[in-house]
Amino acid sequence: MGKKRNKQRQKGGDSAAGEEANDAAHAPVVVLATQPNGPCVAVAHDKELWLLDCSNASLIELEDSTFGAPIRAVAFDPTGNLLLTGGDDKTVRVWQLDSRQLLHKWVVPKKVSAAAFSADGSFAFFADKFGDVHVAATAADATAGPKPLLGHFCSIITDLAASPDGKFVVSTDRDSKTRGAHEIQSYCLGHTSFVTACAFVATPEATLLASASGDGTVRLWDHVSGQLLDTCHVPVPPGNVVAASTEQADTAEEAGTPEVAAEEAGALNLDSAPSSAAEMELGDVPASGSGYESDDEDNGEENAALREHAAEPATAATLALAASPSGRHLATLVEGQDEVTILEVDAAARKLSICQRLAMHDLALPNSVQFDRGGRIWAVGRPRLEESGALKVGVAALNDAGTEFESAAEDVVPDALRAALRTVANGGQAAQTGALGQVNPQLRKRVYTEAETDFRKRNRRDIKAASTAAAASIY
Repeated sequence: MGKKRNKQRQKGGDSAAGEEANDAAHAPVVVLATQPNGPCVAVAHDKELWLLDCSNASLIELEDSTFGAPIRAVAFDPTGNLLLTGGDDKTVRVWQLDSRQLLHKWVVPKKVSAAAFSADGSFAFFADKFGDVHVAATAADATAGPKPLLGHFCSIITDLAASPDGKFVVSTDRDSKTRGAHEIQSYCLGHTSFVTACAFVATPEATLLASASGDGTVRLWDHVSGQLLDTCHVPVPPGNVVAASTEQADTAEEAGTPEVAAEEAGALNLDSAPSSAAEMELGDVPASGSGYESDDEDNGEENAALREHAAEPATAATLALAASPSGRHLATLVEGQDEVTILEVDAAARKLSICQRLAMHDLALPNSVQFDRGGRIWAVGRPRLEESGALKVGVAALNDAGTEFESAAEDVVPDALRAALRTVANGGQAAQTGALGQVNPQLRKRVYTEAETDFRKRNRRDIKAASTAAAASIY
């Protein structure tokens, strides 16, 4: 009886931990987007979307902008004429900003996790948590709905980016598999953990691709060939290391074998990719979730002991990535850190270097970062000195000498937006902003010790059933 109760308690603990992780994974996040050639800034949190016109410091009302579930993706097209949103309501909306009218409203099979536009704005790309990338025409008279373009096969897609020349679309994901496209231009292999974000760096010398990852690095790529050009390790202040991907402990030993240890950013050639559905190539599917059940009454205590010796996290993940209009700078965020880390890009030499760690005025745990058309940095997080859970926007610009970024005064952010973000706390959503400054828990893959792996194999139900059947056949 005692062993059975211990097993039940263990299962109850696993269930509670699973529910807690599930709640964290589905908590609202903050999404920020800036208009490439205009004065607008969009901020989304939970079911709210705020569109700010910085030229007159007013909030813009859009047609049919009521959302039934948290928003996960917001994007302006490169021309600045269109705005797209997508999220957990499995709906993608596209607005015409001049008229503020809703142009398209598409329902997709899965929750949307990322979005981008083609270079001329004529196509919208959006991805879901199941691993599919869809494409749809954005013209006002377009009647055809979204079509599948690329498949990552059951892997959460974290970001999308389209190249400035209109030839490529890049997708990043949780896993090291990219499948199903009619033609993959390249695989960018090198990251040893999930890839969180990507951005094209366009300069007169070259157009390159940058990516950020759970392995705590920002990497520079030739996206056409897939060649890794440079790796920049984003440091974490001593004594301030936060939770990171536990898979690093295992993959670090295999770092010399990219096929085993690398995560991928896949570049799809749009010149040769038809608009019809891509065929999914079936492969090995990892078991979903980290919980399991066992028929052995002794397993609960043994499993609990094994869990205590699991590998510990080592470094902090990079959360977000943005490229300046000039291509000279990248801005990235580190999990659990208040500063924005700024990297200088030497496109001619194909090199990255950290040039500044920027603390914005009264901004803590930024979760999203973007450059505006003037090269200013915008970031969204929490007020540093408040416990209310309200949201806050910080802005920074290059100094007159052009040598470093300086945090702008509080009044640079218009009162209309500041007041709207303060209502997040007043509206009872303060408890749901805990995901700020943290990686989505769904991106982390649990790593098991060798003993725990053997234990799980011995107690898989299919193996037990096969063993029982084999034993029965002998008699």
